[in-house]
Amino acid sequence: MAVLTSNDVVVLCLTPIICVFSDVTQVDGEPFLVAMFVAANTASMALYIGNPTNIIAAQANSISFLQYSAWMALPFVGAAVAGAGVMYLVSIKMIPRDIEVNIGIRPRDLLKRPGQAVIGCVVLGACLVTLSVSSFFGVAVWIVTLPFGVAMLIVDAAVDLYSTRVPN
Repeated sequence: MAVLTSNDVVVLCLTPIICVFSDVTQVDGEPFLVAMFVAANTASMALYIGNPTNIIAAQANSISFLQYSAWMALPFVGAAVAGAGVMYLVSIKMIPRDIEVNIGIRPRDLLKRPGQAVIGCVVLGACLVTLSVSSFFGVAVWIVTLPFGVAMLIVDAAVDLYSTRVPN
């Protein structure tokens, strides 16, 4: 996920999921949380927008969106392999061989607003494609991302305003 968006988004989205998983299965969540933090931070190095530091460093050196990813592909793969190896060696004894899950929860039922999630994914995908294409024309990243951010702000605000006015 962090290869497609920022590591902050990954951590904020997956931490509660891992905590619920840990509670439901009675399995220690610490190795899963640490592995997620390592993976999110490692994967965030692959994309220009993966981390605010990437944006600052790339803009300071006039590196485009695609140039940044091209330069960071090999370091990302190396760091991912090394991180996975270290996490395996450190956490293997902490993770049970079998994890039994006996719950009747469907993941789709946990989404309160699936339509809004789909819109968010479409906007994110369109933003990433636009960033890739705009790098050929030298357009600043903020000029590309601002309209997409404003669009999602409007969608989220409209949905929230509508849902607070309509009784459930």
